[in-house]
Amino acid sequence: MSSLAQNIANIANALKSTGPRTAEGLAASKFNALKHGLSGKQIVIGGEDPEQYDRARISFHEAYNPDGPIEVMMVEQIAQTWWKMQRAVRVEAQLVDELGEIAIFTDEKAMKKFALFLRHRTALDRSWRHAIGELKQLQRARAKARADAEATLQAQHPSAVGSVLQLAPHREKQAPEVAAPNHPAGAN
Repeated sequence: MSSLAQNIANIANALKSTGPRTAEGLAASKFNALKHGLSGKQIVIGGEDPEQYDRARISFHEAYNPDGPIEVMMVEQIAQTWWKMQRAVRVEAQLVDELGEIAIFTDEKAMKKFALFLRHRTALDRSWRHAIGELKQLQRARAKARADAEATLQAQHPSAVGSVLQLAPHREKQAPEVAAPNHPAGAN
């Protein structure tokens, strides 16, 4: 049991150790608990190229062509998950090298560590499939809504083609020339 003096000293010491305060210290400690980077909020981790990630993100946006904030969010999730899945391939190779190819199936400690990794990888796979499924469902619903709107427009305006209304050229109606009584037409 600690004495009153020790408790006071512990409190005083705890007040002195507040962790990193500078930008450099905060940046250095940001990844202290990082083991594999598969479950954290940080997308690009040390050793990875942020520009490469941005190029991948852009290519997903170009491929899926999201419309609206929800579709954009789904494409972002797809890009982030894809990036982490690429990391998972590297982590798996490192883990197998570290633990041993046979040990991950025979050694209890290695099996537990590898099983934990597989849970993270499976979660990524599920997240990937879910995001793609949600995006496809949103895009199908959007396409159906547009097709329904065009069909409604077509029904309301039979001369409509696609989503652009095609009207016959407008001609001003001219009154037929009628000769006034007692004046022959064209005579002045």
